[in-house]
Amino acid sequence: MSGLEVIGAGFGRTGTLSLYTALNILDGTSPCYHMLENFLYNHKKFWFRANEATTMKERERALKEVLTEKGYKAIVDFPGCVFYEDLMRMSPDAKVILSVRDSPAAWFKSVDKTIFAENTGGRMSFLQMLFPFGLHRYVIRPLIWLPFADFFRMENTIERMFRGAPKDYSQSGMEKCYSDWLEHVRATVPKDRLLVHNAKQGWKPICDFLGKPVPDCPYPRVNDSAEFQRKMLIGDAISIVSIAVFYGGLFYAAKFANAAGFFDCAKKMIIDFLQ
Repeated sequence: MSGLEVIGAGFGRTGTLSLYTALNILDGTSPCYHMLENFLYNHKKFWFRANEATTMKERERALKEVLTEKGYKAIVDFPGCVFYEDLMRMSPDAKVILSVRDSPAAWFKSVDKTIFAENTGGRMSFLQMLFPFGLHRYVIRPLIWLPFADFFRMENTIERMFRGAPKDYSQSGMEKCYSDWLEHVRATVPKDRLLVHNAKQGWKPICDFLGKPVPDCPYPRVNDSAEFQRKMLIGDAISIVSIAVFYGGLFYAAKFANAAGFFDCAKKMIIDFLQ
């Protein structure tokens, strides 16, 4: 691993997808890693290993496996942000960009409209309309995610955001988590290696910080709240189809194929989840 050029220490919903897009435009900071890459290239097991490692060496080995696969030069967003201190040790010359919102309240408002929307009533999802009274959460969503159950292990990685404090997903708890994280990053990253950046500031602070010319194009603005909610509604509709296809296939296998084959399939899913 030749080393990262840029490490993003900011939480999701702080303009990280815009930053990811920007770093992929600049010379020397591409390719950049983002949560999207985790899903595109099935890296979840590397992140599970990094989070569950009992020694620094094991954790760094898992992180190295992720980043060397495609020669990443930068990393932003979750889950990379919660390992920024490990990544700094691994790439001692890397610069750190702490992406921020205008305030903790502004960050929570964005999270509440997007990631937390269905749990807080901010969005009446397609699934909620079909399965009211909480049934979508306790019955339908578990059915959707059962084939991908190992993603639930990412919950343990989320705990790193709270830095040992009890998880509190209330507004006050999340705003405190966000504020404490910013304070911790500022305290642990040398000033000459740190840029605190709001997406509203655009290209110039980033380019000055990295010593690169400002591109002849607007600073990217992607994944705003309205677009995120639109994608979530589409995702809910697709989820209904996914349930029908996946469980219809299992029913067909159980009824028309041999029972042993069905149970072998179920066994494999459990083993994959535990690995």
